[in-house]
Amino acid sequence: MLDISERIKHIMSLNNMSINEFEKKINVSNNTIGSAIRRKSEFKSDVLNKVLDTFPNINPIWLLTGKGSIQSNNESEYLTKEKIPNLINFLLDNHEILIKSEAYKNYIKTSMEYLYADDEREKKKDALDKLRKIALKKLGK
Repeated sequence: MLDISERIKHIMSLNNMSINEFEKKINVSNNTIGSAIRRKSEFKSDVLNKVLDTFPNINPIWLLTGKGSIQSNNESEYLTKEKIPNLINFLLDNHEILIKSEAYKNYIKTSMEYLYADDEREKKKDALDKLRKIALKKLGK
């Protein structure tokens, strides 16, 4: 199984990009990717999120663990309430491998932050809708 550095290099290869071009494409500073590849170290969660945001066709599970297909099924791969049971099953089935992956821990943390932000966004949207209805009612519309 390829390590995460090899998977990043594979994405660059599929897109015919040099390290420098890839760094520019995902909007990270020079040598962020290159030095991590040379060290064969884990990537920070913000870098992995930039890769996934820039290349939405990449399956985050494959990127983080090497399991599954490189291609995403084009659904949002961020954690949503509906996906929590599947995530729990995946974690239980693969806990020995995943517990060792700092990248996967960071992905889960970031996904939870997105889930929280989505909830907050939904609450704000509901509050604005209520205010709009009150305003329209007071204006007689």
